[in-house]
Amino acid sequence: MIIMAWLLFVIILVVGYMTCLDGTWINPPVVYDSLYLATDKTEYEAGDVVSVFIDVYKGRNIEGSITWSLVNGRVFPYAKRRLGWPSGVYEKWVALSNEVLPTSNLGPTGAMYHFEALVEYRVNLLRIVTYKLQTTSFKINHSKEK
Repeated sequence: MIIMAWLLFVIILVVGYMTCLDGTWINPPVVYDSLYLATDKTEYEAGDVVSVFIDVYKGRNIEGSITWSLVNGRVFPYAKRRLGWPSGVYEKWVALSNEVLPTSNLGPTGAMYHFEALVEYRVNLLRIVTYKLQTTSFKINHSKEK
C-alpha cells in the first residue's frame, strides 16, 4: 500500500512538472527581449518583404513552428513553417521572405497593418509552449488595379 501511494505521488509530481512547470517557470525554450518586434520600415509597397528585428535567447535545442498573419481588421494568414535554429542568442534582422506582402485584396492605399506571429515549441510529450509576437504598425501603399 505504501509503495502504491509513493508511486502515485511520484507520478503526480512528474505529470505536474511536465504540464505546468517545464517550459514556463523552469527551462523555457526561448526568452524574448520583447514580444513587440520592430520592422525595418514604416511604409512598404505591395509585394515587398518585411524585415523584423529579433532579440531572443534560445535555451533549448528543440524545433518549433511559427505562423505569421498580416492583420488590418482582417487577418491574412500565411503557412506555418518550422523554426530550426540551434540554441543560442540571436540579435538580428530577419526577412520574412515567405510572408511577402499581398498585391491584391488590400484595403485603401496607406492603410495600417502589422504582422502577428504564433510561435509554438513542444517541450515534452504533454506540453506545447506558445508565444504571441507582434510587429510595429506599417503602411502598405499600392495602386488600385483598373
